[in-house]
Amino acid sequence: MGWIERNRQAQQDYIDRKRRLEGKKREEERKQRFTSTPPSTWSKPSTLRGLSSNPRTLPSSRAVRPAGHTAKRILIFLVGLTVVMLVVIGTLQLKNRTTPTIQSPHIQQPAGNTDTTNTILAGAVKHVKSPALNVHEAPGADQPLVGHAPLPQNTAVTLLGQSKTVSDGGTWVLIRAGSVTGWVNQKNLK
Repeated sequence: MGWIERNRQAQQDYIDRKRRLEGKKREEERKQRFTSTPPSTWSKPSTLRGLSSNPRTLPSSRAVRPAGHTAKRILIFLVGLTVVMLVVIGTLQLKNRTTPTIQSPHIQQPAGNTDTTNTILAGAVKHVKSPALNVHEAPGADQPLVGHAPLPQNTAVTLLGQSKTVSDGGTWVLIRAGSVTGWVNQKNLK
């Protein structure tokens, strides 16, 4: 046998020894896995079912969490689901909500002097354009006044969502300025 054959034989022996050692290591790791115990707060399914309590019957990866852990996760899920449902219900209620019409006891509904009824954006804020603006109980310049003095220029008024076009062609809007609520001609607002 020459030196080449001896070298090959030595290499093959080395590879065989290495494989045997790796196999032994794997076997020891496998044994250790099957004999290791799960955390003390966990229990094995076999123990719960009344079967053998031998740790080799089931690997530790099959251990289950205690019932309290599952109940906590279910409770968190239900709370989250409740929050989502409340948000959806609130969104649907806001979508279907209508703006209420504000009625004041001293505001008269317009008599037969109106031609058309218009709806304007309720809650919009406008300002008085004219030097002094009279507020009326109903649409029309001939209607009684509300309050003792006219509104001064640049006073902020809130539109209440109603407007009327009277027979003389003017558009009157229902407004609120402080404690005064009544009708004014839209051309006097900016």
